[in-house]
Amino acid sequence: MKKLNKELYRTPFSVGKKWFLISMISMVILSAYNLIISWLLQKIIDLAAGIDKTPFYQLALVSLLSFLVFIVFYFIFRYAHPKFLQTLSTSYKDLLFAKILRNNSRMVSEIGSGQFLSKLSNDLKSIEEHYFDFYITLIDIGISFVGAIVLMLWYSPVLTMVAIALSILPLLVSIPASKEITKTEKNLSKKNAGFMEFMRDTLSGYSVIKSFQAESELESRFHEENVKIEKAKFLRGFAEENINLLSTAASVVMRLGVFLFGAWLSLSNPHVTPGIVLAFLQLVTFVITPIEKIPSLFANRQAARSLIAQTAELLYEKPDELEKTEIHSLKSAIEVQNLSFSYEASEKALRNVSLTFHAGKNMPLSALPVRGSPHYLNC
Repeated sequence: MKKLNKELYRTPFSVGKKWFLISMISMVILSAYNLIISWLLQKIIDLAAGIDKTPFYQLALVSLLSFLVFIVFYFIFRYAHPKFLQTLSTSYKDLLFAKILRNNSRMVSEIGSGQFLSKLSNDLKSIEEHYFDFYITLIDIGISFVGAIVLMLWYSPVLTMVAIALSILPLLVSIPASKEITKTEKNLSKKNAGFMEFMRDTLSGYSVIKSFQAESELESRFHEENVKIEKAKFLRGFAEENINLLSTAASVVMRLGVFLFGAWLSLSNPHVTPGIVLAFLQLVTFVITPIEKIPSLFANRQAARSLIAQTAELLYEKPDELEKTEIHSLKSAIEVQNLSFSYEASEKALRNVSLTFHAGKNMPLSALPVRGSPHYLNC
């Protein structure tokens, strides 16, 4: 089981190394550009106030060159990042399908095809967004966070320490809520699988439904299944909104505390210039954003990993399940006598049809009743 888990976790990343590396390098440079903008803002404001003596043309040149670099790596990232996700998703689905084919038919039929269809469709969206893309998102907010802290320490160590102390609050309030996301993600996956199984059985048995005129009963059953899956989606979204709300509320408290202390410090400390205050306010955003996102980011990643673990559990075959199923061959014939079938009570599609299918011999379609051939084959 553990070996299968690791294979599902790691194989897609081993296939997509190239695009991951390109995406990561591009994201590092794009994140660094945000810090350069903050630094340029401080220099330009202080230059306009007559405090900074840096020549204007130098700041203009740095602005232009940094913008050109940003544009180049922005387009690189916009191509490499989707390719990275495409490569990982393709590899994961190929691996999962290969594992399904290697399982014995008895186990697959017992679990139900709806479960596997859900793993290859509904669950994949969450895995792609919250597991495959996790590291790129983490690099983005991580580089901005670390760079902002370094620049803030350079500007004002005292104010930076206050910001770091206040930043612990959002992390503390969001930890309990992250467990709820994992629970609701598993529940949604289960409901999706049940819905897929219901739809597969409904469509494959469409002729039977019509023949028994069971449309109204099926509509009621569909409504019940639809309500279940939509309720599961609501609970999943509600859990995520809760953790976002808690993180945002705590970050607002942090922002107000940092802003108030920064205002007091700027009035009492001559070394804190107007440019530093404005740059600091922008840098605080790069500190707050990870604090708001990281709790839900890790919670969603854990929920996505739980879906992969759930898939591995479905695919895992116990030793007693590995025995080959004996297939019996047809030795004589299949006989059909006096078969009648109708979709509507007033008109029969087949009436008293009798045929014999002998073992080892082909049956031409011309031997079937011409008008009822499709109905006969469905039966």
